[in-house]
Amino acid sequence: MRHCLSTARSLLLCPLLGLAWLPAPVQAQSIQRCVTADGVTVFTDKPCELAQARPRLAAPAQAPATLSSGRAGLVAQTGRQCPQRLSELVDEIQLAIQAGDVNRLSALYWWAGQDNDRASRLLERLEAMAARPLVDIAPVYPEPATASEAATPQWREAGSDGGNEAAAPVVVTAPRPPRPYALRIEQVLTNRATPARSILYLRHQYGCFWINF
Repeated sequence: MRHCLSTARSLLLCPLLGLAWLPAPVQAQSIQRCVTADGVTVFTDKPCELAQARPRLAAPAQAPATLSSGRAGLVAQTGRQCPQRLSELVDEIQLAIQAGDVNRLSALYWWAGQDNDRASRLLERLEAMAARPLVDIAPVYPEPATASEAATPQWREAGSDGGNEAAAPVVVTAPRPPRPYALRIEQVLTNRATPARSILYLRHQYGCFWINF
C-alpha cells in the first residue's frame, strides 16, 4: 500500500486504500463533509476538527452494534440498512441528491479497490452529482441481440419430458425480462436549463445493492 500524503483529503483516501486488503465483507465508508475556514470542501472519515475544518452537515446517527459490517456504514449515515432491493437503492439515491447530501450518496458507493487518485476523482464526481437538481432516475437495460429475439416467446412442449406428447397441450413461456445493469441519473446544472446525465453501474454484493461509475 503506497504511502498516503499528509493532507486533509488523505484522511479519507488512506482508509479507502485499505479496503482492498480486507478479507471480510467490505464496510461502506462513513464519509464526513467538512468545510475549512476559506470555504474549501474536505472529505474525511475522521472528525472535521482534525482537518482544521467544521462539519457542513449534521452528524449522522450511530450504527447499532448488532448490524453486520457490510451494512454498518450506510446505517451510520442514514439510520437505515443498506439497500437490499433495487427500489430501495433508487429511493436512497433520490433522497441523497434532493438533500444535496454527498455523505449519504457516497455511503452507497462500492469503494473496494480504489487508489488515492481515483478515490479523489470519484468523490468530486459524487459531490457534483449531489449538488445538481434531480430530474429523473431510470433503469438501463442491456440491448437485445436483435429485435426479433426480444419479441420471440419461448415455446415449450408440455410433453417434451417423455410424457404423452399427443395429448399434452403446448405451453408458451414468455421471455424473461432483462435485469437493469445501471441507473441513468437525469439532472440539470445549477442554471436549471442545461441537462446533465450520469450513469451509475449496479453491483450486488453481500446482500446489498451498490453503485459505481
